[in-house]
Order: sequence, then structure tokens, then C-alpha cells
Amino acid sequence: MSTINERLRDLRVACNLTQKEFGEIIGLSWGSVCQIETGRRNVTERHLHQIEIWPKKKVNMKWLRTGEGTSMFLDDPLEKKMLELKAVFGLNNAQFNLFKNFLQLPPASRDIISNYLESCFGNRVPDQKEKLPTSTKELETLEKRYKPQKEENA
Repeated sequence: MSTINERLRDLRVACNLTQKEFGEIIGLSWGSVCQIETGRRNVTERHLHQIEIWPKKKVNMKWLRTGEGTSMFLDDPLEKKMLELKAVFGLNNAQFNLFKNFLQLPPASRDIISNYLESCFGNRVPDQKEKLPTSTKELETLEKRYKPQKEENA
């Protein structure tokens, strides 16, 4: 059976985080995270609490503490819905992460991004029948067609 230190490393790796990034979550330097992962430092309740309240992942704390159970993450209904949307719209990982990160922004930040995109493209949503661009050349043609016109002062 693995130790809590090994499970902490497994968690960090599964979340695709560097030791520095993971250390920021649990309030440690990357060197201290390295010491925990190699068993030279103990995991404290404070570290576990920081992981438990981490908003980006719902960690199965029973698994982390004891190794019991098969999953390091708890089922997150929102995550399941987002993965369904990924499948329905055929998003690749980069597109999915962009969508997911956008939704995790504070509403004010989402508004800023939405307003910027609307200023670039107008309030135009392509008709489903309209062929979407599949090449850089097609995208450049559309960009020229819908580029905001500068007002001329006469």
C-alpha cells in the first residue's frame, strides 16, 4: 500500500502541476513539496486542509489520508456535464480547457472577455448551416469581411 506522501505526489502528477504550482496550493515551497514526496517531510493537517478546500479539484480525502478507495477524486456533477459538452461539440483538449477556464473566471472577467470578443466579431453567431472556416485563408477572408470599419472624420 502506498504512503500518504506517495499519494500526494500521485495527486500532483494527476493534476498536471509542477511542485512549485502544487506548493502554492498547499502553502509550501517547491523544495518542501519535494521533501514530502520523497518522505523526508511529513504531510500535516494544514496541508490536507488546503487540498480539501481547493476549489479546482474535489479530492477524495479518504483516499488521500488512508489509501482506501479507488479514486483520488470525488465525482463532480459539473465536471461530468462539461465533459459531456466536450463530447457533444467535439472539442479537443485545448478548446475544452479554454472553455473550462473561461467558466471558472469571476463573472466580471468573463464579461470583459465577452465584450472584447463581441467588439471583434459583433453580436454575430454563425448559422449552423453556414460553413465554418477550416483553414487560415478562410479565417482571414472572414476576418476582412467582418472587421469593424474605422469611422472617417470628414
